[in-house]
Amino acid sequence: MKTTNHIRFYNSLLFKAGILVFVVLSMSIVIGTIDTYFQVMNEEKKNALDLTEQISILVTQIGSNEEATEWICDYWEANYESMDFLTMDEAGDTEKAEEWRENHNEIWQDFVDNQTHITPEYFEKMDPESQLLLAESLYMFVESTIELVCGYHKETNERNVKYAIFKYIGDDKAFVYFGSDPEEGREAALGRIIPLTLSKHPIISRMIDTGEVPDTTERVTSSTDGIEYLYAAWPITINGSSKAITGVQYPWSETKTNLLKRIFRFGRRILLYMIFADIFLLIFLEITFFVPVRNLREHAREFATNKDSSLVEKGLKSINRRNDEVGSLSNDITDLTKEVDRHIKEIYTLANEKAAVSAALSLASSIQQQALPGAVPVFEGKNVFDLYAYMKPALDVSGDFYDYYKIDEDHLALVIADVSDKGISAAMYMMQTQTMIQTLSMAEGSLRHPKDLFNVINDRLSSKSPIGMFVTVWMGILELSTGKLSCANAGHEYPAIYRVGNSKNREDGFTLMKVPHSPPLAAYPGLSFSAEDVVLEKGDVFFIYTDGVTDANNKDEELFGEERMVMALNKYRDRPAQEIVEGVRDEIVNFMDDNVQFDDITMMCIRYL
Repeated sequence: MKTTNHIRFYNSLLFKAGILVFVVLSMSIVIGTIDTYFQVMNEEKKNALDLTEQISILVTQIGSNEEATEWICDYWEANYESMDFLTMDEAGDTEKAEEWRENHNEIWQDFVDNQTHITPEYFEKMDPESQLLLAESLYMFVESTIELVCGYHKETNERNVKYAIFKYIGDDKAFVYFGSDPEEGREAALGRIIPLTLSKHPIISRMIDTGEVPDTTERVTSSTDGIEYLYAAWPITINGSSKAITGVQYPWSETKTNLLKRIFRFGRRILLYMIFADIFLLIFLEITFFVPVRNLREHAREFATNKDSSLVEKGLKSINRRNDEVGSLSNDITDLTKEVDRHIKEIYTLANEKAAVSAALSLASSIQQQALPGAVPVFEGKNVFDLYAYMKPALDVSGDFYDYYKIDEDHLALVIADVSDKGISAAMYMMQTQTMIQTLSMAEGSLRHPKDLFNVINDRLSSKSPIGMFVTVWMGILELSTGKLSCANAGHEYPAIYRVGNSKNREDGFTLMKVPHSPPLAAYPGLSFSAEDVVLEKGDVFFIYTDGVTDANNKDEELFGEERMVMALNKYRDRPAQEIVEGVRDEIVNFMDDNVQFDDITMMCIRYL
């Protein structure tokens, strides 16, 4: 038998395995580092563009319409030299600040009270002094709001987000409306002329030439502080034409430096750990695999030389025992493969069962969504109310439900409810309750008050309710011709109402109707339910919801609560019903951050027109 030379270490499988493991781990680290770098950059670009877009939208909403907004911008541009502002230092409890507020308070309050009717004619009817005071007030309000928006996007107070809202006036110059760097000696940036070389800002040049909204940013280095920024721009379009441009310098140098420092710091530690792991792996392979293989090879070569089986048997005594174990291992592997096959079949069975359950849940969710009302009912073509509802289940199916439907041509039924449990059982109980309420309320005969319906439904549900399951329900029947809302509350959350017709209540905004209400349905048989009637006037808004709204919590286990809900409602109170509901929804999402939703969230809002 031909003998082989001694295998050098660098030619061995052990050495090659070590090199391969090291290379693979190194490539993974490099690829992960590059991917992380570009992901962070893309996120910062998106943040810069989002911030720029928000500021632009804010400016376009100064007036109640685009004509009013354009008039205000033109007034600022024409009269900036005669306008008086407060500096950040003066905005506190200073004598000048108090004097400034006293001069502007009356005209500003009049503007706030009439802002939904503001038109250019509204401004032009004012005397010059009032126009000036209103323009100054509007400017300070918009500037402070922009500062708040920029501050919201800062991760720390050290991040220096700079902005400018300007109008390009030719000759590489721009007229500034708002900016984070006022001209020296002035309280505001209004009227400042800044250099703007279009050749250095291709996205602005393209925006001016084509009106195209940019989808990327530029990387620029500030000549004053040497900081590298991501520069984003967004057009401010009024009456179909570009009125101005919003430019934001979003700091990138600090983010990049911190990111690279962290990558290098962790990279060094990971490299050290990787070397130790590689050495440990090589030692493990040497002991468990390569040493027995070399022993087998040496004794096989010895047997080929001297042909003495007794010497081989003696020398391989321990390996023979291992060979016996390998034979036993073969049987074990056979048994193991049978066991694995059995497990695979079990996995397939479980997968099929899971797929069946998933399909059933999907079907249940689809059925539940179809059970919710679709288009808002129309009453003989009359636009007598503005209605919108929203539901987001915590699981695949919901224990909440809402409903709205016509009882006759002068009555609209509104229902919202929350079953005490979750999942499939709660969804089935919910659909049973929903069907029962609608069937009884639509039954022929005289129109019945919700409290009377609750008396009947409570007895029926009590006799069929699973142990411990009940449902809280609020129901109202709105008489469209009079605004009378006949209500009953069976253990549900307090509704919120915004009285627009009464000026005092209008200033208060939304308030909760904390009237003692009746117990939930199916909690106790034989109950009588009380009425909670209310009369809506023109413009009044009524908001009902389930406890998933107030019980939403963040990572600190804080509840969203009634107070935050009312604040959110007042923030959007003069918007259409859909925007009110979606505004509250967005406030809840922002409050929860990444926390998991544990309860169904359902809301309904109606404005009586």
